[in-house]
Amino acid sequence: MKGILICAHGSTESETGSAVREHSARVSSLTGFPVYYGFNASEEPSITDALHKMSADGFDNVIVIPLFFAPGFLANKIVPKALGMEPETTEGEVTIEGHTIRIRITGVFGDHPGMKDVLREVISSCGASAKDTAVILIGHGSKDGKNSATVRYNASFVSEMGYEVFCAYNEMQSPTVEEALKSALGTGCKQIIAIPMFVSPSVHSTEEIPAKLGIKEGRKTAVGNTEVIYCQEIGMHPKIADILAERAGSV
Repeated sequence: MKGILICAHGSTESETGSAVREHSARVSSLTGFPVYYGFNASEEPSITDALHKMSADGFDNVIVIPLFFAPGFLANKIVPKALGMEPETTEGEVTIEGHTIRIRITGVFGDHPGMKDVLREVISSCGASAKDTAVILIGHGSKDGKNSATVRYNASFVSEMGYEVFCAYNEMQSPTVEEALKSALGTGCKQIIAIPMFVSPSVHSTEEIPAKLGIKEGRKTAVGNTEVIYCQEIGMHPKIADILAERAGSV
């Protein structure tokens, strides 16, 4: 019996779990397969417990979707390990209490071409005009550079739409959020749209980044004659579920 397991990082922010549940419901509807979910930390069930539940429910063919923006330590090492597989592996078999399960792990969502449609919808919802608007894509940042590579991949889509686009990172890499904001303001644009390339709300996206953009409350501020709009985390967009479903169908 075939099923899908969505693996997320987990957070103390309550919206994270609801986002995973909403994506899970839509992925199940799109694929026709039952969808379970598990978390690496902070929330229940754990990835390991979720897989054990699927085993107990009779599943012997499980497609695992890492709900992460970019490849890296969590998606490529922690998720396989939690499933009882070797790090960096994407396919294998595990045995749980005598029951063997075939596992295939998909790619993450941030480097999928469907992100172009997601970004187009997010930017359009702000009433943006390419002539007067600059866009800042804000990644978490990583030591191995994989996060920045995925942010730049998405920036290419925004550039194709005709917008001036800047990449920024909350930590570990540069340009910083403050540096990117300064560069965007330097274009003389009337509007700046800042998009956090995060899966879901966290202290990074709800407190640290808004402060760096000069936003004290809400999602907007003004710097001189320029309006700065801070969008919802990209991973919360409903169309991310479409990407997850496509990932599931590609393995």
